[in-house]
Amino acid sequence: MLKYATILLGFIVLAGCASGGRDSRSVGSIADPFCAPDGSVVYVQYADSQGNFNEMKASRENCSWNKK
Repeated sequence: MLKYATILLGFIVLAGCASGGRDSRSVGSIADPFCAPDGSVVYVQYADSQGNFNEMKASRENCSWNKK
């Protein structure tokens, strides 16, 4: 029983670490990420100083494997 409780607690802690909070959000996925204009992979978008996510420069089209 203690073994299962430890595993469950581990999953809860990892889930808490994975949630970025209110000032960030996940974009894309590991299998289909977004890329910045320079081609670097982006998994998290952060809000500006007002808390808005308006200007997102990362997109799937910026990734080298999505260009034709």
